Amino acid sequence: MSNQAERALVAKNKGNTLFKAGKLEHAAKCYREATKLDPKSAVYPSNLTAALYELGHYALCCEAILGCWKLVEQAADPGLSKKLSSRIAKALVLGLQDASIPSSFVRDNTVNIQAIRGAAQDDPSWAVFSELETKVRDGSYESAKKEAGKQFAQLPIFHGTPDPQLTFFSFGTDDLISLADGWGSDEPDPLPLKGYTDKQLANLSFLVGGVGDGRHAFATLVGLHHIVTPNPRPKALQSHSLGLLHDFQLTPEQKSTVNIHMTLLDIHPGIIARDIIFFMLFDQLVDLDVKIESAERKKERGKEKASGNDTDALEQLELEKLEVVTTVFYLYSGYMLPSYCYERWVSCVKKLHAIVSKPFSSTDGPTLPSYIFLPPSSYSSLLPYLEFWLKPPVGTIKFTRLMKHVGGMERTKQLQEMHASGALGPKYSGMPDPFFMQRREAEEKVDALISGHGSGAGIKPTAAMKRAAAAAPAASSAARKKFKDMALKEKEQNERDMRTVLTKLIGYSEDEVLKMPFTKLKQKVKDSREDIVELLVAMKTERSVMYGVNGSMLREGEWVAAGSSVTGSQPSGAASMGLPSTATGGGGVSAHVPPRELREKYHGKQFDLWMERVAKDEREFAANSERLQQAATPMPTKKAAGRRKNTSAATPSSSQWYTAKNDWDKGRLTQSAKAIRQTWKANMSLDDGKHGTLDQELDLDLFKNIHYFAEFDEIYGLGGGVGSKEGEGYLEGEEGYARKRESPAWAYGAAFFMGVVDAIKELTRGVDGEDEVKSEMSQRGRLRIEFVADGIHEFLAKIRAGVEDARPANFPKKWTRIWLSNVPDYTQGTINTATYVVPALQDDVPSSSVASNCLFNSPIWQDDNEFCFNYTMLLPSDLKRYLALHTINSNAVQDVLNVNSQQPLPRPVEALANKRELFMWLTKLFLSHIHPGYTQPRPRLVKMPNGLPALFGLLVRLREIGYPAHWLSEWVQNVVDCEAIADTLVFKSTLPRPVREKKAVAEHKIRTDPWLLEIEKILATGKESLPFSVRLPRSIFEGKEATSYRDIGAFEATGLEPTIEFGMFYNHDPVAALLFYKNTRDVWGCKDFKSMLLKVGEIVDNVEIPAGKQPVPTGAFFILTAPEHVGMGAVPPGMKRAVGGGLEGMMANLMRGAMGMGDDKEDDGPGRARVRWKMGKASAKKMIREKWNMVIFRMDLWMPRRAAYALARITISGPSRQACVVLQTLFLITKLGFD
Repeated sequence: MSNQAERALVAKNKGNTLFKAGKLEHAAKCYREATKLDPKSAVYPSNLTAALYELGHYALCCEAILGCWKLVEQAADPGLSKKLSSRIAKALVLGLQDASIPSSFVRDNTVNIQAIRGAAQDDPSWAVFSELETKVRDGSYESAKKEAGKQFAQLPIFHGTPDPQLTFFSFGTDDLISLADGWGSDEPDPLPLKGYTDKQLANLSFLVGGVGDGRHAFATLVGLHHIVTPNPRPKALQSHSLGLLHDFQLTPEQKSTVNIHMTLLDIHPGIIARDIIFFMLFDQLVDLDVKIESAERKKERGKEKASGNDTDALEQLELEKLEVVTTVFYLYSGYMLPSYCYERWVSCVKKLHAIVSKPFSSTDGPTLPSYIFLPPSSYSSLLPYLEFWLKPPVGTIKFTRLMKHVGGMERTKQLQEMHASGALGPKYSGMPDPFFMQRREAEEKVDALISGHGSGAGIKPTAAMKRAAAAAPAASSAARKKFKDMALKEKEQNERDMRTVLTKLIGYSEDEVLKMPFTKLKQKVKDSREDIVELLVAMKTERSVMYGVNGSMLREGEWVAAGSSVTGSQPSGAASMGLPSTATGGGGVSAHVPPRELREKYHGKQFDLWMERVAKDEREFAANSERLQQAATPMPTKKAAGRRKNTSAATPSSSQWYTAKNDWDKGRLTQSAKAIRQTWKANMSLDDGKHGTLDQELDLDLFKNIHYFAEFDEIYGLGGGVGSKEGEGYLEGEEGYARKRESPAWAYGAAFFMGVVDAIKELTRGVDGEDEVKSEMSQRGRLRIEFVADGIHEFLAKIRAGVEDARPANFPKKWTRIWLSNVPDYTQGTINTATYVVPALQDDVPSSSVASNCLFNSPIWQDDNEFCFNYTMLLPSDLKRYLALHTINSNAVQDVLNVNSQQPLPRPVEALANKRELFMWLTKLFLSHIHPGYTQPRPRLVKMPNGLPALFGLLVRLREIGYPAHWLSEWVQNVVDCEAIADTLVFKSTLPRPVREKKAVAEHKIRTDPWLLEIEKILATGKESLPFSVRLPRSIFEGKEATSYRDIGAFEATGLEPTIEFGMFYNHDPVAALLFYKNTRDVWGCKDFKSMLLKVGEIVDNVEIPAGKQPVPTGAFFILTAPEHVGMGAVPPGMKRAVGGGLEGMMANLMRGAMGMGDDKEDDGPGRARVRWKMGKASAKKMIREKWNMVIFRMDLWMPRRAAYALARITISGPSRQACVVLQTLFLITKLGFD
């Protein structure tokens, strides 16, 4: 043997060792070296093809086999020839399926492929390839693959919703987020725009999922305006100095390149309609601003010739502007609208109704602003809500009868009561009282600030600083320098935090603190420690103490809630802090105070009592001037307020806080409330006409948004004057002082909304330039806003598959940043974020990321590990290896979950979970999808809506991440063949699933055949588009399994009668699935379907068979986890009021309705419910022939939703995209299990 041959053999043997160890990339390198050293051997390239195949590099594998086939033929080794023939067949199938092999490769190598096929003609993979090859040759494969992808993307991914009417969230609860700057004031993470290329700056795109009331879209516009504006506001510059606002430091050339696309999405069409109307009002304000500026210029140019008419016209424009911004304010923040605001609202509704009622291509009639795009597919979905809003409004007394303002102190009291009752769950049962927890937290923050260890006042460092702070000093000089730089940055951050505390809490001006040396800053904070602690607690419980003038914000909260028959009380511990007594509501005035100009024009004596109270407070405060002089920082007088930078600061001592007394003249207060309700109109935008405010109690803190506005105004410098009125804006100077004293909520809200208007005006202004991008920007400005009425996961799946044909081609398919709010709380959490949302991030922007928070059920989670485990069956530390997720912030429960994808994709196989780990994890996920566990009432409700299509969507993503397609094929085949191995049991307890449940049990095969009916539908629907190939069992489908979406029929059952379970709680959640069975006795002798459902978990576990029972026959029953539609429309008398009340009252009404004792005379009548689903046509024929039954049941409670029905005389449709047909019934089994 020559030296070359010996070296080749050594390289091959080394490669074999590495191959067995799973180090495939290194093994392939060794095999390449061996092939190069001994190019006449057929063994070495054969081994290379094996390594390439195992890596999932199917195109390279095929090329290597084609390249070495002559050597293989010369070797005359039938075993080797057969092995490579089989391998290339599998590689060709998988490569075509996952699109790594183009159709042209097959056409160009047809002759050679046919030659290789002969060595293993009987291999089943060649038969599968023949099906694909036929389409490749006739040129239909690519189109078939695309169509299959569209069909797969439109499969429902969630369980059915018993009541498909969507919950209408018209009030948001989280603080304002500018996506360019981070994830809120507590989580700064500014985009590193300075380092972006021109292309990246020209393609900035932001997606707000679950846009709700639009707050984050509005805030992002203000943040983006701050980035591109040539002259930042002075107060914004001061926020830079204080570390509150990031300075992006873009050059003028970079600013001119910025182009912005925003996608505002919500699953509720009514929310989209409401938000569009806000932008229509903003557009009116932009137009009015332009007219006012033009009139002022004209007036300035011709002062000598100016007439009284010119002055009157300008005043009229300014008053009209005031009316429009007031309309926005009340529409956004109030239960009622003044009549002049209501008229403007109705005018916008009529205009939008006219727009969506006409054909999309029509150019006649009204149009949306040029920068707004609403897809024509959404037009019809908006119409019902617009038509409802055009109906005469509900009377204000009726509309607000269940509404009340609940301030921060009342919320703390409620929290105390829940804590004492144990309603918050075991996590909080052993914790101290919430009020004292807040004080302890405040003390810890202030002490950390003084000591220099941590960021004070709840202000957090950036994500980059967090990562640096976790590092330890190392021995190398580079590491020491890095640690020194980190320490310096931490000191600078600590210094900025001190300045912020002194300005925002104690009342020093920005100029004062910027001149203070570090030692003096530290001493000032130390001297004011008790005051800062008390103010932080006050901010937690009632943030109104921070805003307004002389406590005017607190007083307005008292006015809004006053008049209630319920007397408020303080939480224990609050009185010692000098905090105001609890503001309670329900039946109060329920109206914020409008600005002076509009009060004088429209409101007569409605607010006389309020103004008297303001004047009285002013006198009382002035009388205490001597005491205030002794305080560290007295409250400014009206004259001084025009000069001070910070007019909203509270006094430094708790004894100086404004104390609410609730001492209003009750008689006059009632008269004021009555006068307001007689002339004002209900804010019908809060009701969607289906499940809105008329059927449920709303106890909201109407000032929470105002607090967010005020904080945002301060950071971004909103509310100041412009032009000739510099300093005389909504919040600054003499005029600002008066507005904050007389109508503080309106002042902060108006300042914020006018900041949004200024942003739109600047961002929609044309941009000069000659290139293609700037040419388009010159037409519509640098801003484009797209509205979408859809679910976030469904929308993104359809975008990737190209389903949204009407969407302009130049719209982004990937985004720079995506904010989900708490949508994951409702949609299977992190697993769906990884499957559908992370792939929608821009690949060429490393800083792109998606973030979400947990608001729906945060008290239930022990920690972030439990949160992550319940949704993904993984711990946060596993996300990188299994899902290729780069976790920027994993604090989902108490902060935000911020992730993006590791790049580049696909990842090396060695960087991912190995094959055994992957299979075990996927089986755990499969079990969690088919039997997620049982739900509990809020706040301990965990929503698990995923059906099996979502799991298959994850499999598609796993191939993109880098897992070999043949691994995925093998796992799916194991599921189909009931060969899947599990090391855990079906979870049969209440959610959340404890992390200790992760502990494995003995490995065992699970029963999966009950879900083959749905798997058949999924595989047939997306056949050509799925990155794996699976054979369905002929024993189940008698050789007539569906092989294409054309073999899938669409069916509908109507005339369904209710069972008692219809009135169960959370009917708006996706919880409904379908059970198909022939005879319940086949399932361990169960006498009815209810007892059969309770056996499903044991059947799946397949660990032991009950004594005296036979194994359940394969295919004895089937479950469909994701029907197309479930609508339980028929409500028995007495059940309607069960929807909105608490659990106890709901169950009482439920039982009264079920027993015929309801007092609701309205009856929807029997047989109004319906269900639609898709399944294989051949399977349906078999079921009809054998007289199977169908039941709708709840997957969160495992109980039936309807009595069982026989499947008979069914008509089958053609392709699934055609109209559904009716599934008729021959007989009805009623009240089964309740006889």
